[in-house]
Amino acid sequence: MAGQAVAYYRVSTELQAREGFSLDGQRAAVHRYIADEGLELLAEHSEAESGYRPSKITLEKRPGLQNALRDCKRHKAQLVIAALDRLARNVVFIASLVETRIPFVALDIPNATPFMIHIYAAVAEEESRQRSQIIRAAQIIAKARGKRWDQRCRQLAADARARSEALRPVIDEIRAAGIYGVYPTVRELQRRRVPHFRGTIWYNSLVKKILEHLGYYKKPSMPWPQLNPIRARHRAEAMRSHLIELQVTQSHTDRETATIFNERGLRTSTGQLWTRHTVSELWRRYLQHGRGTASNSAAGAATGALATRRMRRKIARTTA
Repeated sequence: MAGQAVAYYRVSTELQAREGFSLDGQRAAVHRYIADEGLELLAEHSEAESGYRPSKITLEKRPGLQNALRDCKRHKAQLVIAALDRLARNVVFIASLVETRIPFVALDIPNATPFMIHIYAAVAEEESRQRSQIIRAAQIIAKARGKRWDQRCRQLAADARARSEALRPVIDEIRAAGIYGVYPTVRELQRRRVPHFRGTIWYNSLVKKILEHLGYYKKPSMPWPQLNPIRARHRAEAMRSHLIELQVTQSHTDRETATIFNERGLRTSTGQLWTRHTVSELWRRYLQHGRGTASNSAAGAATGALATRRMRRKIARTTA
């Protein structure tokens, strides 16, 4: 019976993964080795993750490698990698993998002993450290000479803005139909079957960036945190009597309270309509712990009654 193998490939960046840089070469070397050795390839795993980090590297940060090792354990298979530095450039991490007793072979040192693996791992880690220092020094020199290192990023940003401008007529039609928010725009783009430049579905963060490029996106403001803390507490105190009246005397829920607030012409600090969430935040953030700050004992007692009623309602919801 032929031996079994699991292949693992790694590149350092998402761009390399998308463009196939290095992955095709790793895959060709591994397939050639497996064919020469007469092994059966059970699975292939790949990921884009830096192999060298000053901080501690763990398997939780390497899901592709984690899955490959799981397959090796399950089938008693051998892990095959194109080179030791594709596994990691961290000697402690590689040493921990050696201790797992899972057999693996790095094609650049196929006959290496555990001692040799530790030496090569230490050399790879030192190489990465020195390379990063050289790059940082070169960046400092280039910056002092007035040169830029972000031409690639600037080109990608320009391309993104150009794609956004190409979508301006469609976005203008959507906004003319009364659709303004990020998520409603996503749904409308999908409903109209507007093609995504990558061929995937539209998602919130991308549409938000497009609206920012076109000057249509306004950062939403939260109801309470923008207020000065003292002004916010004074405003909340002014709402205390309304909340006690509606929820203690008339036994309304948060949703019903929000509706009545809106009918009375009351608005949040940013001029928005009340919802059950903003009513809940009003109580939780400002009034829940304010029994002692109530203007008189009657108000303190009413706030205590409100706290009791809200607690009972919460218990009733959880036990229902």
